[in-house]
Amino acid sequence: MKVSKKFTIFSIIAVMLLLVVLPFCAPAKTKAEAASAYRGDYILISVENQADGKVAWALEFGLNTQKRNLADENEKALYRVQIQTMLQKVYQEKREEIENIYALNPTEQFKPADNITLTTPIYDQKADCVNFKFFFKNAEVYNFYNAKETDQRKADKNIFYQQQIVSTVFPFAEVMQTPLGEMNLARYYLNLYITACSGLSIADKMQNYDPEFIFDYATPSKKIKTNAEIQYTDAVGLYHHAWGERFASINPSFVTTRSLLQPNRGVWYAFGIGLPLVGMGVAIAVIKIKDKVNKSKTKQVEEI
Repeated sequence: MKVSKKFTIFSIIAVMLLLVVLPFCAPAKTKAEAASAYRGDYILISVENQADGKVAWALEFGLNTQKRNLADENEKALYRVQIQTMLQKVYQEKREEIENIYALNPTEQFKPADNITLTTPIYDQKADCVNFKFFFKNAEVYNFYNAKETDQRKADKNIFYQQQIVSTVFPFAEVMQTPLGEMNLARYYLNLYITACSGLSIADKMQNYDPEFIFDYATPSKKIKTNAEIQYTDAVGLYHHAWGERFASINPSFVTTRSLLQPNRGVWYAFGIGLPLVGMGVAIAVIKIKDKVNKSKTKQVEEI
């Protein structure tokens, strides 16, 4: 059965184009999780890069009210109020931290009043948690107030790709000065939570409180890759990367990494156009050589 020359050339070009395009069409490797992935005993810090450019920083404490074995509805209500009051203290400290950062470097374009929107601590009945959020106008403003000395940024480039890598210490492992001395953020929040339960019937049991400490980083870009244990997409299309540890396992060597790999599209486009042309030239040359060989064989047969 004869195969036409045009079909042979077209097949070679199609295969070469697929080899160039397929690497960019690979499906994202994400683990589907419910947006409300956190249940029970947890303390959560989240950084949400929203589609409109704003960045939301949030602190959230899971209450797990139904499993606390509180005496009655009145004590349940008191429990919620005391945790919310405790979180109000943290909220005020975060505000003061931002004001101090600006005071040390008063840059007009980063003025808090014009660039940061605050929500005070509230109780979310559906999720059974208390939380507050700070909304930063954009990523530049967020970095101005939240960049740490321990953050590491690295850029790798070659002719085909550019890769940006950001490494940060797990937020709860950050060490801070408190009235009780130097301690990491996890211990500080843990102490506040246990203290907030004073006077309740569960006070003694809460001395052994051992929540999951979770850092959740969300982005609208599915191109960002991380070393997160959990990855999921929420209802509004943000891609979440979450890390979690128990208190006993938290240490400064626990680093979260994020990377963005961007192809040099000009080079890949040139490669994508040039490769098929080279393939076409090779295919045409092969076909012509075969024609010459076939004609030579036919002539030899005729002469015999």
